[in-house]
Amino acid sequence: MTSARISGLLLFLIAACADAETLYYFKAPKELDRVPGIYVRETTVFEGTKFEVVGGSFGRELGYSTPAYRDDLGGLMYPTSKIFLALTPQATAADVARLIPGEVLLSDAWGIENLFLVETHLPDGVAVLTLTEELSTHPLVRYCHPDMVISGRTNLTPNDALFNSQWHLRNVASPNFDTQADLAWDQTTGSNEVLAVVIDNGVQDNHPDLPLSLGATFTGQAGNGTPTGINDNHGTFVAGCIGATLNNTIGLCGIAPGVRVGSAKPHQMVNASGFNVQVSWFVAALDWARNQGARVTCNSNNYGTAMAAITDIYTSTYQDGMVHFAAVGNSGANGIGFPASAPDVNAVMSIASNGVRSPFSQFGVGTDFAAPGTGIWTTDRTGSAGSSATDYISVNGTSFATPLAAGVCALALSANPLLTPSQVESLMRATAFDRGTAGYDTTYGYGLVNADAAVDAALTIRWNGAVTFGDWQGPAPAAIEMAFDLPGTLVDRSASTSLNNGQFDIVAPKGGFSVRVSRRPWLARRFNLNNPGVLSFPFNLTNGDSDGSGEVDAADIDFVIARFSGTSLPLPDSYADLDGSGEVDAADIDIAIANFGATADP
Repeated sequence: MTSARISGLLLFLIAACADAETLYYFKAPKELDRVPGIYVRETTVFEGTKFEVVGGSFGRELGYSTPAYRDDLGGLMYPTSKIFLALTPQATAADVARLIPGEVLLSDAWGIENLFLVETHLPDGVAVLTLTEELSTHPLVRYCHPDMVISGRTNLTPNDALFNSQWHLRNVASPNFDTQADLAWDQTTGSNEVLAVVIDNGVQDNHPDLPLSLGATFTGQAGNGTPTGINDNHGTFVAGCIGATLNNTIGLCGIAPGVRVGSAKPHQMVNASGFNVQVSWFVAALDWARNQGARVTCNSNNYGTAMAAITDIYTSTYQDGMVHFAAVGNSGANGIGFPASAPDVNAVMSIASNGVRSPFSQFGVGTDFAAPGTGIWTTDRTGSAGSSATDYISVNGTSFATPLAAGVCALALSANPLLTPSQVESLMRATAFDRGTAGYDTTYGYGLVNADAAVDAALTIRWNGAVTFGDWQGPAPAAIEMAFDLPGTLVDRSASTSLNNGQFDIVAPKGGFSVRVSRRPWLARRFNLNNPGVLSFPFNLTNGDSDGSGEVDAADIDFVIARFSGTSLPLPDSYADLDGSGEVDAADIDIAIANFGATADP
């Protein structure tokens, strides 16, 4: 079949209905939920063309771009410039020629009669959705919709014997009142690069369902963070909530089973419910966790009085990249305990399976998050040392809400390891399921932690930064703005933060990145990092290519001159600002002339 171009009538309809954002399933319309603050653009990179999720308000970009929308699973979806057009058997050849609104790529596509895949050549997703809406209502059209990019879920269900009893991970009766952990696991079950340290009375190191990565004891007793007395059971309960093994057919699983769990033991038990903690023991324990590279700590305990040195070590380690969680307490009173009340600690209260505050849970000013804490199945110490007749136990308390919140944090950091403490806290607050009074309240804090949404949010952050180059081939620029994707993640990211070259080794100690210049997406390269985090071979960029042709030529000089003296330029005009000064001036022309004839690096 010959191709046909968009008719003037269709262009008129598109312009007249530019605000339409509706998707059709056969003839049934579905209003789309636009996601504020991000959009999607088509980008040419060294490995080909891809769609890139970026931050900011949607606007006409160089090349195809579109708003992003939320699909039924809570993921992102967006229309490409292609559409599926299915016609009824009654459609004639004349109808086909009149209705096909672009370049036909496939006729009777994939063996389906009267199904066409069409390249619309439209500039943005709103125009594509408007076109498909107009065509969907035509009597000769069976259906019409964009060639959408939508999210998916693998619906992982663990085979652990007690998983169906772990309502806090998947609450079949009340789905909005669990942590959404099983949905988060479709994207990550946790990375072994993330270490979560339990501050308690020790964690059993040989439990068949709970691998302990490392540990240390600070009380003068024997053991490397392991229990030493008959009453040292609490830490094993807490650790199982975070890291019990997934899919090993026995027992149960933790909320972040892929992360490493460490044990810091600054507590010396006096009886089954009480212990002593010397301030120096605690400070040494948290400093040890920092030195081990811990990203998350969990303290499911209350101390008898606030101590400045403990507050100070929490602040110091927070500033070094650690995120802290502590239990508000179990007296049921209005008021939270210490160290949950410390300024750089996230205070966690408990809810029951119906979504309301557990009667024992404290609450009040300073509460940050809610998490399940009633009827929580977790690991028990094995044998006669345990509190139950099996290796597992059902427990109640803010002690067990706290590791679940800490585990959500560990999953988010697994998805995006360069998140700072303030960033991961912000995304956990923004994605929490609101409980009680709308917005923040002193009973539920920012709401019930949501692992699935937190991981999604972590995956939507793009890292831009100044990367310092060595003197590879003559004088090199002191810094170049970069945007890059972290390895092993599932979607592109948007928004920005600062990343200096000293942090590269944390992200890819042995690997490489696909890199592009953030202001000129067509300049893309591959480079590798060696262990010290230094570029392993020269990485050169040709400035002056303002139009993306791959060569600095007269067209680039014309491009700059046409925008001369422009300030606050929108894309693509801002590509004329070659020196990043915020204005297109003589300095930009000088750059284009100085690089005249240069071609992009292969």
